[in-house]
Amino acid sequence: MSDPVEDVDAQRQAQDAGTMAQMESLREEAKEARAIGCLEPIRPDKSSSSDGAKSCFLQEFEAGSLFAQKVDALPFRLLRRCRRDGNCFYRSYLFGLFHGMCTDVAFRKRIRTLLDSSLAYCEAAGYDRFAIEEMHEELMEVLNGVFKDVDTPVDVAEVEKLFQSDDMNYPICFFRCLTSSFMKQNKDDFLPFLTMYTTIQAFCMSEVDPLWREADELQVQALCRYFEVPARIFYLDQSPGTACTIHELLFGQATSRIDFLYRPGHYELLYDPC
Repeated sequence: MSDPVEDVDAQRQAQDAGTMAQMESLREEAKEARAIGCLEPIRPDKSSSSDGAKSCFLQEFEAGSLFAQKVDALPFRLLRRCRRDGNCFYRSYLFGLFHGMCTDVAFRKRIRTLLDSSLAYCEAAGYDRFAIEEMHEELMEVLNGVFKDVDTPVDVAEVEKLFQSDDMNYPICFFRCLTSSFMKQNKDDFLPFLTMYTTIQAFCMSEVDPLWREADELQVQALCRYFEVPARIFYLDQSPGTACTIHELLFGQATSRIDFLYRPGHYELLYDPC
């Protein structure tokens, strides 16, 4: 007769091995995906024949399913995918800022001013300047390389090319530092919502600063509030109803807005309202 304890251990080892294999598969899949994808249609183009119709986001879901109904109800025509590597929110938000700066001169000036002073802001929150200065310098080099002056419009294709180059880890890291810094400097706004941590510092060290750690609602709120750029998040989940639940942050402000589609653990960008 087999030992029950050994059987349980064997099952756990098999489960752990399966989990590790799945995680490795997801990591490899993420590496192959573009950091920021091209725009793609959410629904089929009804003007095209069925044989010539391009693939669309809706086709990923079983026809008639709850997810398909919610996707079809989205008030947007286009979607831009983001790599599933734990940095999707920070990367998408950074892309959204750059996208907004392409044609909105006033918005470009305001974001540039905030980024110019952001290194000092992080220092005031407790970061060692030496540890984060290179990240900030690279972010500003990227910004100045795309937006060479404050008035000339920039083609969004330049921003797409930049974000598809896989050279944005330092700017993303710095955005994580900004998120942590805002939370630390406004800790009374966030501390009541921590469930597993007793201090904001501990939360940021574990949940914000590590490069591949996913962003949750608190991180999203912090970054949106730092830049004062609204976000609207459409939750694609199994909650009741045939439309996505919408969460609006700073909505109503007279500035560019970034729209997200959220699936558990992952953010993508939405465009072209309909």
